[in-house]
Amino acid sequence: MKLNKKYKDRLFCLLFGNEEYKENILSLYNALCNTAHTDVNDIKLYTIDNVIYIEMKNDVSILLDSYLHLWEQQSSYNPNMPLRGLMYFGELYSGYIETNELNLYGSRLLQIPTPQYVVFYNGERDTEPVKKLRLSDSFINQDTSGDFEWTATMYNLNKGNDGLLDACRPLKEYMTLVQYIRSNMGNGMTVERAVDEAVKRCIAENVMKAFLIKHSLQIKSQG
Repeated sequence: MKLNKKYKDRLFCLLFGNEEYKENILSLYNALCNTAHTDVNDIKLYTIDNVIYIEMKNDVSILLDSYLHLWEQQSSYNPNMPLRGLMYFGELYSGYIETNELNLYGSRLLQIPTPQYVVFYNGERDTEPVKKLRLSDSFINQDTSGDFEWTATMYNLNKGNDGLLDACRPLKEYMTLVQYIRSNMGNGMTVERAVDEAVKRCIAENVMKAFLIKHSLQIKSQG
């Protein structure tokens, strides 16, 4: 079977963007927000399936506590995440307004969920443990007023975020698999073999065992 080049994206979405694994979503939410929610039924998945003008298939969006969270996994460093996030949140808010039958043109101030945009980076470029990416860095004419700002908070999962990983076991195990794959490739394995061997090792070590047994073909397959 030919390996899906975006297997890390697919794995992330299966782990944290799937109704079947809402416990994982709640664990990550609590770790990020320092909360202690216990009821998975409080979570509403809010991801857009098809966005015409922008591809963000490695994203997860949830609604909880009147916060609209967008989480994205990135294997390559991309400084344009704030711009992409701004465009994507526009679509999310359009859907929210339509679903809740809110009048965007009325005289009453609308109340909308507060946005939270997080990027989980696991590529090989050396970056700070936590980095704030800003839309204003893209402006042709520098603007320091802050009047037109949009940000993405990027967590480098390779270093400096052990507390976050320890607080969210599914995220830590996800990174264990990613690191095993990276190590295998560093030892000269093809990507396909590196993934296969890493999956076998995780199963043997009881790292995401049940999940990988069920979904390993879906993670690796094209389509």
